[in-house]
Amino acid sequence: MAVQDNVIPEWRLNRTIDEHRDRAKRTMIIGAMIIGAGVVASILTYASSVRDLALPVAVVAVLAGGVVLMLGTRRWVTANVRAVRELSSPGA
Repeated sequence: MAVQDNVIPEWRLNRTIDEHRDRAKRTMIIGAMIIGAGVVASILTYASSVRDLALPVAVVAVLAGGVVLMLGTRRWVTANVRAVRELSSPGA
């Protein structure tokens, strides 16, 4: 039986998956912080002096935070596939 050239050691695969998930977790935390800033800005819209600035900032922050959170979730879910692809590439 021939030995396959693309066998990936399990420890290396697990370590790479953990690295990808750690990066995804950081991305999700940043997204949640941006959403939190948007919520704070929306609360500030009730103050009459900052209403004109706070509402657009709140909307943009919540939308941007949602996009960043979505990217982080996608990276978390696809960590296994990306780790296998990264370790299976010829340069790995």
